[in-house]
Formats: sequence, C-alpha cells, structure tokens
Amino acid sequence: MLVKDSYESGDRFYYTQDTVKTDDKAILKIYKVHTDGSMHRYKTIYLSFGEPGHLYPVWATEFTDVYTSGKYVSVFRDGSKFKYSKQFQVN
Repeated sequence: MLVKDSYESGDRFYYTQDTVKTDDKAILKIYKVHTDGSMHRYKTIYLSFGEPGHLYPVWATEFTDVYTSGKYVSVFRDGSKFKYSKQFQVN
C-alpha cells in the first residue's frame, strides 16, 4: 500500500486497487500506533465510490482534528488477504 509520509487535517486519504474479491466486505482501517507498539483503531472505511466487483474501487476519507498527532498505519482486508501500509505521520 502506498501512502504519503505525512498528512494534516483537511488532507484526503485514498486507497484503490484493481478489483476486490469480497465486494462491499472489503474494508480499510486506520490505526494509531502508540509508542509501546499497541494500536488503536481510529476509522473503518468502506467503498466510497466505484461499484463492488468492478475495476478500481476506491476507499477514501478526510483527516480531521479527531486524529491526534502521531504515527498511524492503514490495513486493508479483502476476504482472508491483508495489506499493510508503512507508518505515516498525522498532524
């Protein structure tokens, strides 16, 4: 998963891939990574536009002030397959 190194409030987060196997059950989650390595889920993102089962579905959200400053990671699940991003900074 490609992500920027950092995001600020008001920035949009997008993820897309060619197709999905589980239609509308394919989800993306954003977690805050704490200094002790534990994670806290901040957001679950479902398809924003694009049709399930069609080419190039998109998951999108906007970073707001709800996201406290720190490191985050995104995790995408499509059935039993997972993809993880590198850590990125928010605010």
